[in-house]
Amino acid sequence: MAERGECGVVLTRWPNAISPTPELQYPELDHLGGLNVQLFFTWSVQPPVVRRDNQVLDA
Repeated sequence: MAERGECGVVLTRWPNAISPTPELQYPELDHLGGLNVQLFFTWSVQPPVVRRDNQVLDA
C-alpha cells in the first residue's frame, strides 16, 4: 500500500509487525521512511489521531 501511495501513516504496536526478523526491521523502517510514510508505535504515551486523508492531528 505504501509503495502505491495508498497510505501515509502506519500505526503498529510492535516492531515485529513490520518484520518478524529483527535484522530486517530497520531496513523496512528505512524503506517506509523513503516512501514518506510516518510510523508510530501505539505503545507510546499517546498515539496520534489520524484522519482518513492521512493527516496526523496534534493530540
